[in-house]
Amino acid sequence: MVEEYNVMTRMRECGYSGTPGKYGVMQFRGTTFYCSGSAYAPTEDNLKRMEKGRAPIGYDGDPIELHHLIQSESGSVVEISGSMHRENHKTLHINTSDIPSGINRSSFQMLRSAYWKRRAQTLRKEMRK
Repeated sequence: MVEEYNVMTRMRECGYSGTPGKYGVMQFRGTTFYCSGSAYAPTEDNLKRMEKGRAPIGYDGDPIELHHLIQSESGSVVEISGSMHRENHKTLHINTSDIPSGINRSSFQMLRSAYWKRRAQTLRKEMRK
């Protein structure tokens, strides 16, 4: 069943019906999240991780990162592969060590956990259709 579960099905719950490799959009607790349609598979192991509030493992073998696009608490967040986050660190992070982070990390840790739990729920719901 997982093999048949395609990218387009995963994107519907994010309000996106375009092509693979694009991102859907989901509002969650006042934050805009851009959901990846191709960074990870909705395997049972990944869904169990997500239900525990942990990031799924991407096709690159790394956990999926939730990256603040403008490095601000009020900005949008995007799901990206761990390797993309690591390999593009300087480009993705405008805040240097000289500038304090614009993100409350303890609040974001709680939001991140709740977000992955919600994504697991919506993915399971879509898979049952």
